[in-house]
Amino acid sequence: MKISSSGILRNFFLWLKSKEFLIFLFFLIVAGLFWLMLALKDVVEYEVPIPVNIVHIPSNVTINFEGSDSLNVAKGKEYDILGYDTLHVTIRDNAYNILGYLFNKSSVSINYTKGEEDKMSVSASDLLKKLKLDKSAEVVASKPERLDIYYSYGDYKYKPVALYGNVTAADKYFLVGPKVMPESVRVTGSPARLARIDSIHTHYFRITDVSEKLERKVMLQKPQGVMLGVKEVSVVVSADILNETTRELQIETINVPEDKVLRTIPGRVSVRFNIAAQLEKSVKSEDFKVVADYNELRSDKETIPLHLIQKPVNVRTAVLETKEVEYKIEHR
Repeated sequence: MKISSSGILRNFFLWLKSKEFLIFLFFLIVAGLFWLMLALKDVVEYEVPIPVNIVHIPSNVTINFEGSDSLNVAKGKEYDILGYDTLHVTIRDNAYNILGYLFNKSSVSINYTKGEEDKMSVSASDLLKKLKLDKSAEVVASKPERLDIYYSYGDYKYKPVALYGNVTAADKYFLVGPKVMPESVRVTGSPARLARIDSIHTHYFRITDVSEKLERKVMLQKPQGVMLGVKEVSVVVSADILNETTRELQIETINVPEDKVLRTIPGRVSVRFNIAAQLEKSVKSEDFKVVADYNELRSDKETIPLHLIQKPVNVRTAVLETKEVEYKIEHR
């Protein structure tokens, strides 16, 4: 006799409603609770994050940090910072107590005290003394070993951003930029620390084969003991197609004795160079400088070499079309 699938399902749901199933479910729950009670009695080691709060901070004091999970609580002429940092404590205890430390979100609080210069330091051992643990608990390890808290009295300066990276254009393209936005960032700290900072560097970045406009977010390197107004900046780079073009230059003579005149034949020469198409019209002949040096005259030659000693920074591969020219010396 064949039983249809609908019949199998009907019999299964009838069994779920039966007394036998309820008894089975009851004993299954009891067994699970019994296993859980035994498991919670096991001794385990677990790293527990302990938030560190700084309390009773005068309103004229600025604690230098960028805690994204912190909370400032104003209290009249003072304020507290909840969650300034985290002490990671490895605790050996039964699993039940470990769960309590995690779900109760145990924390420790320290009073603000003026330290040496612009820093107050608290050792991990002092923080652990404030931590309320069960008698059965044993602290196996903790990190960091010391918590350094830097503060100032609202002093700040804007420092330029220095790019630290490598940017290259694609073949037959000219790199325009890179630019950084913003060009400077606000740095808060003690006057002594601010005086030692010339610029704020980015973390190393690499952009290759640029053939169009690109924008990339780059993180900043934060000097110790200060607070930055922003954590990252935008690096903008673009590229333009290279054009080959020429300019005609006047040849200048150098190191010529006062009683003589050095004339080159011809007096002008062409320079061929590559430049971004959008910058081509901005380049003038006066931006280049080509010279003939009197000291390079030789009795066995009727020509004098030419040297291109100046070109615009945006110009690539500038080459004189004529390397040497004839000359004539006249007496004054």
